[in-house]
Amino acid sequence: MDNARDALIESWLAEVDVGMSDEEVDNLEEEVHQSESEQEQVIPGERSDESSEDDLPQQRRRRTDFYKGVDDTLWAYKRTKNGVDLVAKMCSMYDVARNSRRWSLTIFFRLLNLSAFNALCIYTANRNYEPVSRREFLIDLSLALMKLLAQKRLENKSLPRTLTIRIKDFLGIPIGLSFSIRNNVC
Repeated sequence: MDNARDALIESWLAEVDVGMSDEEVDNLEEEVHQSESEQEQVIPGERSDESSEDDLPQQRRRRTDFYKGVDDTLWAYKRTKNGVDLVAKMCSMYDVARNSRRWSLTIFFRLLNLSAFNALCIYTANRNYEPVSRREFLIDLSLALMKLLAQKRLENKSLPRTLTIRIKDFLGIPIGLSFSIRNNVC
């Protein structure tokens, strides 16, 4: 099951090439490949420095060099928070947020980003971890949400005719000839 999840995340990372350098993509892939089972369980305050640097793989060696001189509690926290960084980076790739001075709107946009990411995880889990393009999923999700709003809006009888025609076209409802014959009398 972890292999399917890792393959799915790798496929998401493969479509990330827009706006990211190769080094950033490589760093993301390194973080993904390092699962919790591969990480040695370290209790804060019990880091073993007896192991030589040569025994560690190259990736582990760079990480331990980076955390030298850091408190053990902070070191253990930073080593195990890969998932948080990955979610934050994936949410920022296809971000729905807009500049706003209203804090409530900013929170709404962040919640929308996270809920779309969670919806994608649930959707792929329901499809037996079959790879799904994140971009296509977000487009389909946004269109589904827009259709619900458009149907609700179509119930309003005081909409301008052009807007009603556009909504019907968007929803795929046939546009009937609904024009009235007026007498040209003032």
